[in-house]
Amino acid sequence: MFGYSGRADGKSTLEITHPDDIKQDEGIVEELRAGSVRSAFEKRYIRKDGELLWANLTAAIIRNKEGQPHHT
Repeated sequence: MFGYSGRADGKSTLEITHPDDIKQDEGIVEELRAGSVRSAFEKRYIRKDGELLWANLTAAIIRNKEGQPHHT
């Protein structure tokens, strides 16, 4: 889908996110950390060939029994 072999050739999702969408991602992470159960949103990724790929995503934080994020 992204044009990379394996896991985006070692790139993180942030590295292949369109620069104009990074602030949105940061805001969604903060909302989830603050207690939102989940968030659905659209964002753009940059494929290996430079083309844009639009994606509809749903994000959620998995929490431990104390309510803290399982991964930080």
